[in-house]
Amino acid sequence: MALLRPDINPLMASEALRQLQERLWYLRRRDHRYLFTAKPNLNKIILDFEAEVSDEQVEEALEEHLARLAGKGGGIFRVVVAPREPQLVPDEPRPTLVVLPLDVSEPHEWMRRAVESAREGIRVHRNMLIFLVPDPTQAAAVRSALRRWRALSEITRSPSFKEMEQDDQNQVKEQLKEKEGEVEAFLRRAYQGMYRPGEGGIERVSVTSPEAIRAKTLDEYVCQALEKAGILLEHLAPEYVEDTMRLGEAREMPLSQLINVFTGVPGQPILKDPQETIEETVAEGVRRGLWAVRVGEQIYLHQEVPREVLRDRRAVLVQSELPPPPPPPERKALTLRVRTSASLLYPLLQAAQRLRDLRDASILLEVHDPTGRIAEMQSELEKLLRDYGCTVEWSDEPPA
Repeated sequence: MALLRPDINPLMASEALRQLQERLWYLRRRDHRYLFTAKPNLNKIILDFEAEVSDEQVEEALEEHLARLAGKGGGIFRVVVAPREPQLVPDEPRPTLVVLPLDVSEPHEWMRRAVESAREGIRVHRNMLIFLVPDPTQAAAVRSALRRWRALSEITRSPSFKEMEQDDQNQVKEQLKEKEGEVEAFLRRAYQGMYRPGEGGIERVSVTSPEAIRAKTLDEYVCQALEKAGILLEHLAPEYVEDTMRLGEAREMPLSQLINVFTGVPGQPILKDPQETIEETVAEGVRRGLWAVRVGEQIYLHQEVPREVLRDRRAVLVQSELPPPPPPPERKALTLRVRTSASLLYPLLQAAQRLRDLRDASILLEVHDPTGRIAEMQSELEKLLRDYGCTVEWSDEPPA
């Protein structure tokens, strides 16, 4: 019908044949051609194996595929895949990506509980949490594809697989590969919703980067989306810390408290490495004189701060109280006199280059030639100097 009627998309023909091939028992495909035979095709075998797949096996396959798609964190995230309870999410001072279970019924309540508590206590590092929330409408399609994938996997490991014709073996492998890609596509489509704790509660993160959507793994997708939104940072400007912490109003602040603000207060930027980033920011602020670091009686200001000092539990940020700049030195008139040989004029040429910026200074050049040979140059030198507006005087008296 699709080939004969112009109002039907011809691509529907190939899709219809693909679905028929998975359902009918007597439709076969050979050399990219379809035919009906009297012998049942693979569908009968696949359906028999699929009927033996339990719900527990489907859930195992779901955990396996979801863990692989979630990624390893890329050196940035601690990835937690489908924890059974919100309180089981670890409470660590590092970015933590939480992939919610596929069948979570009330995701906002689930996330709220995760933000509020960890294990048996109150969660400290709330700002480090990022959540990926599944679309519930995709759950049935994901599990159906996983059930077929598990059945095809079992067939390849069964004794009957070796007894099949080569064409049937190839079809099983081809369908298994297609289902693998289908399961991944369903999971990608399901886990698009990204949330994080904010000042007003759980807030959704808008994903505007097409590169993030095409990411290979979920952790890569989250990383690119948060970087594009300006939420996930590798560096922190000292001015931002100064404004956020209002250091001008506080006399001092422990460095550990500063780190806890960025890991624990929802709504702050998420630092890829909070400890390292805060130490670099504090050290830069000290070098620039925005604040000082004190450990005991030792104060660091306008200088490099050793790493061990920044990690000392006693280290605190204090206001930089700079002394007023010294007044400029009082200047008085000076006279420079230089005596040298005519064969060593290079330092005079270099000095002349430096003296040319002294617009109000005057220079007296006195040349004493005991041999009298300078007389041979008298007219030439006089013309040259007078052309440039210099005053010229000649004397036959010896120098004083």
